[in-house]
Amino acid sequence: MLTSLAACIVIPLLLVAWNAGGRLRRSPWPAVAVFLWYGAGLTRVAVGNVRVPREWDYACFWLYGHIAAAHRNIYDPAVYGGFAVPFKLDADFRQAVLAVGFPYPPPTAALFFPLGFIHSVPLGLALWYLVQFAALAGAAWVLARVFLRADGPPAALLVLAILVALPASLMNVGDAQTNFLVLLLCALALAGRETRAGAVWEGLALWVKPYAVALLLFDAAGRRWGRLVAAGGTIVLSLVISLLVVGPQAFATYVRANPSGREPAFAFVEVVNQSLLAIALRLHGTLPTHVAALHEPLYVAGALLLTVLTVGLCARSTAASEVRFAATLLLGLIVYPGTLSSYGVILIIPLLLLWQHRAVFWGGTAGVAVVTGAAVLLQSGALQLGFEANVLMWLACAYLLVTQRDLDAGRRRTRGSAPAREAVHS
Repeated sequence: MLTSLAACIVIPLLLVAWNAGGRLRRSPWPAVAVFLWYGAGLTRVAVGNVRVPREWDYACFWLYGHIAAAHRNIYDPAVYGGFAVPFKLDADFRQAVLAVGFPYPPPTAALFFPLGFIHSVPLGLALWYLVQFAALAGAAWVLARVFLRADGPPAALLVLAILVALPASLMNVGDAQTNFLVLLLCALALAGRETRAGAVWEGLALWVKPYAVALLLFDAAGRRWGRLVAAGGTIVLSLVISLLVVGPQAFATYVRANPSGREPAFAFVEVVNQSLLAIALRLHGTLPTHVAALHEPLYVAGALLLTVLTVGLCARSTAASEVRFAATLLLGLIVYPGTLSSYGVILIIPLLLLWQHRAVFWGGTAGVAVVTGAAVLLQSGALQLGFEANVLMWLACAYLLVTQRDLDAGRRRTRGSAPAREAVHS
């Protein structure tokens, strides 16, 4: 716990040391030390889970993969009781998983389909972790190329060290979640944000974590119609291919009896849920028997307001495209009803963005260090305030969008007044 809390100091210091003068400037050794320390913690958790597999969340993925591989209807809760699950399941698991069925759109089933052919739970979980850690390393490499390209290959070590030190990374490994994979896809989408090929990664990312669908607003606000077509084509093709994985009967069941209507209310108000909907529900005081996001006025009003603000700022601002990308990505993270604490690994993108633009940010380097440290502290396991951390980073991106527009307007006024002054003196 203390190590996780210390990350709010370690991460800003790591960035400051990387860009400071003297022997530490661009030195990979502080990053190596941080990576080894925090990486060892992640490895211990992963190894412990492999030795004694827990029911959350790999048990869900194991079930989904085996049911899909058996060509059964993954959206029919009645099917789940017929599988001999090699886990000890408590009442909450039965209510939130077995009684709900597959909670994701059909294309997501392809992610878990290979697990249906791995019968050993420890082996499958070990391979699952290897894939996730490979995605983490790949994301670090891509993000270093986006934000720290001039610093060369050692910058990837810096990004990787920051990633493993984020409290959300420890939560992700503990739950064997898929956030490292969606981070890689979002990083690739960010790297290709000016090309149609980058939109393909957007289309794939939303099948891993649906909050990534907000990236389509990034293209819409910038009137990038070609990218929207590419993303739309990727989505349609994914849906067609998913027919081969889940079968037409399961596809029809998803449309006819969407599993979201069966999810228990407690899943939206438990402490690990850090979405806007969870915040609105907690203000009720009493938990409703069934949660319908569109029937929660506070959530709907907040989501609409934040969406209008984000799209409006992105459409009017002349800030760099990566700023608009990060703002829309954070919008999705905030308004998606299923956002959990472990989803916070995606904050590495706005974090590196702020560092890249620290010269024009409020307070400069010190201001960015304070905001970064605060966001990391908020998402720590001790506080479990991931929602507040996400909002803080969104506000920081909004600041860049607003100030960049104001700076450009000031430059245009200055250039416009120069000829007039010359005419007066001529």
